Amino acid sequence: MEPGRQEVVNADLEDLAGSLTSQLGAGFMVIPTSRYVAIAHPALGLAAVVPLKDEQAAKAAAADLTAIASSVGVAYPSMHFAISSNGKPPWVVRRTSVGIDILTSMARGAATRPPFGADAMTKVMAAVSGGLARKLPEARLDKDLLRMIEACVEKALGGKPAFVAGLEVSPGELIGPRFLLPALLVAAAQDWSIPVVASGGKGGFFIKLEKDDAAVLGYRVVGVAMSNPLLLCLPLVNLVRRSRRKGQHTLDGAVESFVRFLRRNGLDTSTLGEVDVRVATT
Repeated sequence: MEPGRQEVVNADLEDLAGSLTSQLGAGFMVIPTSRYVAIAHPALGLAAVVPLKDEQAAKAAAADLTAIASSVGVAYPSMHFAISSNGKPPWVVRRTSVGIDILTSMARGAATRPPFGADAMTKVMAAVSGGLARKLPEARLDKDLLRMIEACVEKALGGKPAFVAGLEVSPGELIGPRFLLPALLVAAAQDWSIPVVASGGKGGFFIKLEKDDAAVLGYRVVGVAMSNPLLLCLPLVNLVRRSRRKGQHTLDGAVESFVRFLRRNGLDTSTLGEVDVRVATT
């Protein structure tokens, strides 16, 4: 089996990934595999985390992650972490303060290494999740794909409510092509890599938008293409999990990110002044 190409993700590792996403915060990419959780940050580098106190398993996980980085032309050694209720950093992090211990250790390690960088992070984490095909399939948006997206969002919400502009929205509304799906996909893509909207570009997935005056945000999603479903679901899950505060998810930031994206690319934002009203009356 190639490094990092595991077929099944361990449920405990998936839970650990969700917890790390919340604890580590913005700037980090967090991806569970079948044996460890891979984490990356453009300034702090790479690390592999195993959910038990086993230094050999942690070192093996880090070696795997380092090999994946090398396979995509990134020469950067991964740090390794194990978890224990009574462990001491650097390589054993405390179960009660996993995020803080990892941040502290990665910051110390990064101080003696060259910068990792956003491009390297995107390459490595895309490879961890299964790699990018040279040519993406045709963009589509059918019922099966929408069901998959909704399942990803529901899992990330974890039964907690989601709010936009102060109003609660359902998972179905969040993934509506004319409702909030454009904002979720673009915001998630900006965390993951550079999204593509009309032509050209590179990224983990391709988003095709069309102007639609009846859509809440002025645009609707008409197609999504990805070389691997993980390349769509993982950024969405990371985005939604990071929005959780005090037992609920607030996704106004995704809408704000979408507006900035449109402005940077010279696209029409004239309808966006009515976003709050439209959400309130939809």
